[in-house]
Amino acid sequence: MVANAPTFEQIAEKVNQILEQHVFVAHNVRFDYSFVKAEFSKLDIRFRAPHICTVELSRKTFPNLPSYSLGKLCKSLEIPVKNRHRAYGDTLATTELFKRIWISNPEKVIQDIKSDEITANHFPEGFNFEEIESVPESTGIYMFHGKEAELLYVSRTKNLRNSILSHFKIPLDQQKAEWIQSLTRFSYQEMPSEMSAMILESSFIIEHRPERNKAIKVYRNRFGLYAIEDENGYLQFKIIEINKTESSPIVKFNSLNRAKKYLSQFTEKINLNENHQKVFSANDYNHLIQKSINNITYPHKNCWIIESKLYFEQSVVYHIQDYELIGYKCVKSIQTNDIEDIASQMLSVVETSDIRRSFLQFIRHKKASLEIVDLYDNSIN
Repeated sequence: MVANAPTFEQIAEKVNQILEQHVFVAHNVRFDYSFVKAEFSKLDIRFRAPHICTVELSRKTFPNLPSYSLGKLCKSLEIPVKNRHRAYGDTLATTELFKRIWISNPEKVIQDIKSDEITANHFPEGFNFEEIESVPESTGIYMFHGKEAELLYVSRTKNLRNSILSHFKIPLDQQKAEWIQSLTRFSYQEMPSEMSAMILESSFIIEHRPERNKAIKVYRNRFGLYAIEDENGYLQFKIIEINKTESSPIVKFNSLNRAKKYLSQFTEKINLNENHQKVFSANDYNHLIQKSINNITYPHKNCWIIESKLYFEQSVVYHIQDYELIGYKCVKSIQTNDIEDIASQMLSVVETSDIRRSFLQFIRHKKASLEIVDLYDNSIN
């Protein structure tokens, strides 16, 4: 059916001309509008149009109907539909539905028109809102600053421009969030990936303690989980104070109670105990223990985990030392002989419990696409 149809690139200019100075109408407009907007974005065209949703208008104009899907709505309103689920058929049905809504309440239709356009009355006086036009729709963190240039709020996002604008959807005189009115400017920083953006966001919150962000508490870890061989060669889990051993803990804790609770839940989950030592040799038993340890910590005690070929062709190198994430660095390329140079430029990371949990999940989900450098032999896997 579409084998000989033109590509969007071939018709983009014509589509843009048709939509210019018109209102974009669709049933569930967010879906259709976002697709058209994304296609224009691929061609480096910033598409903006006032838009309106016939689903939202139908709920207000024709309340208490059993369903507001296009087909069932047309059936309830006795609107004839031909070629349902075909673009032209659905367009004709939406057009007729919109006519019914307009006839019923044209003022409400006009009030419901939404726009992506930026206007000064949505922003505090002096706010650098004109610069939002140049903000990319990419991953990163954005920051809002107060009258003394202090950082009031920071957040990570997959779409910098949209997230910044989301705080200014309504005119300032209708804005209930008083802190918005105290803003003087915004800033942002693009990041190659969501994980690196999360780490940078956490670093800003810990360092600057913005008043609109929930504070991140940083605890001193006093206890660690260790796997130690007993007199028969079997690995046993122990909770030990970190400063009383030179070994590196598998997991760290800020209190003894948390450590004991974690160990209890962990051993119950892996279902290995002294009874299994009667069945397995020390080597086989320890192999199972090591597999369970691999599920709760990093691939190596000291290693780099590399997230490659990301946004603007950058990679992110995450540094694990003594089973703890301690640093990261965004780089253009990486070779084995670059290790010392990159290591000296690492940005430090405070590994909070949230960062550790998210980073371990990230490794599990992205494992196939990650590169691992064991810092004992400098080999890239």
